[in-house]
Amino acid sequence: MDLKLHSNDKIRLITGSSKNNFIDCSAEYQEMALTVSFLCSQTYMEIRRKNNQVKTFYFESKRHKKEFEFGYWEDAEVIFAFNEVVHK
Repeated sequence: MDLKLHSNDKIRLITGSSKNNFIDCSAEYQEMALTVSFLCSQTYMEIRRKNNQVKTFYFESKRHKKEFEFGYWEDAEVIFAFNEVVHK
């Protein structure tokens, strides 16, 4: 499925039963940029690079990564990881 975002359009993609694992995609000024933002609370994000491709993974928590099958991306280089930990 292809979705075309025009200037100032926004869309939210959600997965998981808690609805706390989501990303917001938006088209910015005159469609010059596509932005992606995500909820930082209780979330783990990882960016991997392989064969001139980059893929971003968003998990509800870092522990979910251990159970995830990366398939083609298993041996990809992790170029950035972000883990938001909330201490109470």
